[in-house]
Amino acid sequence: MQKKQVPVIRFKVDGYPPKKDSGVSMWGTKKAAKRLVRLRRKALEIRPDGWLDTWAGAYLSVDITMYITQTELKASNEGDIDNLIGGVLDGLQSARHSRTKIHEIFSKPENKDICPDNVILIHDDRTVLSVTGGRKLVENDQQVYYEVVVKPITVP
Repeated sequence: MQKKQVPVIRFKVDGYPPKKDSGVSMWGTKKAAKRLVRLRRKALEIRPDGWLDTWAGAYLSVDITMYITQTELKASNEGDIDNLIGGVLDGLQSARHSRTKIHEIFSKPENKDICPDNVILIHDDRTVLSVTGGRKLVENDQQVYYEVVVKPITVP
């Protein structure tokens, strides 16, 4: 019997990741909603056919690396790396919570496929067994961006 090939999803998103904030839902603020749109759009563009049926509910490993200049890092109040990682993880799953305030940007027709009701790559982040994340400093003439790698983990 041939083993099923485990796909690896890797994509780059320009700008800062969405920031998870325990005080305010990132789905309802303009700044975070714009970042969520960029994240969800890029992930959806790269998502292989059949991913949701085959892998989105599997155990997953996620790696998130932010590329930022030293100047931006010192001047930024974007939060700790764990808030940015949490924002990415939450942004790749559905926000189907009855109390979650959703920003109007998600009501636009061009965002129907990435609306918060839709799972993008992860059904539930409780299935994420491994998360790594960090920042890497880049040259001052580069723009801030981040890379996300999602891969299923096979367990015995």
